Amino acid sequence: MGGVEQEVRHKLQHFEAQGQTVAVVGTTTVGGDGSPHIQGMIGIADRLRPQAAEALRELRHAGIRHIVMLTGDNPGTARAIADALGGPGKGLDDFHAGLLPEYNVAAVQELRREYGTIIMVGDGVNDAPALAASDIGIAMGSAGTDVALETADIALMGDDLSKLSTTIRLARKAEGIIRANIAFSLLTKAVFVVLAVLGYATLWVAADMGASMLVVLNGPGPCGSRLAPN
Repeated sequence: MGGVEQEVRHKLQHFEAQGQTVAVVGTTTVGGDGSPHIQGMIGIADRLRPQAAEALRELRHAGIRHIVMLTGDNPGTARAIADALGGPGKGLDDFHAGLLPEYNVAAVQELRREYGTIIMVGDGVNDAPALAASDIGIAMGSAGTDVALETADIALMGDDLSKLSTTIRLARKAEGIIRANIAFSLLTKAVFVVLAVLGYATLWVAADMGASMLVVLNGPGPCGSRLAPN
């Protein structure tokens, strides 16, 4: 684009500032030096989903403290989208633009070092490496590619962004129920072991309760560890 006039460059920047990716249509000069001659420009923009801003607010209410957008779009387009969604603390806290798939992975790893556990949401082929690199990968179902759906830990069966906060709340509720069940089970078994020692319960019951207690204690072990990559 070395032969593009300054006016055209300003127009390109204007389109990008509005959140549009620009396709330039041109021809080479006939009989000239082969430099491009601009015939026109086409601005292409993705529409924000109507529920996008509300979905981000719901994620914050669900306890998500830092929200970052990773995109392959140019910085001008990314900035326009970020502004439309709201600033830090309301919408997006930050964005990384112009990323190739391998840079998505590097961004996820950097965010993990800074913030801890990372949830990655995506639906495209380019999102798959970052979904795999995150602690929890969530693929948007109906619009998601097969690669993204297979790579993600969770696949939502629709494109409703509000389901993200619902998924987080359900996961926390399920974890709470599991913890309560384990605590109740351990308490019950401990009582029977004490009763057996005092002679109020049979040795067989105590042995059964003891074995069950070991199983219950050992069961949550994998939950606190990450599997090493093959």
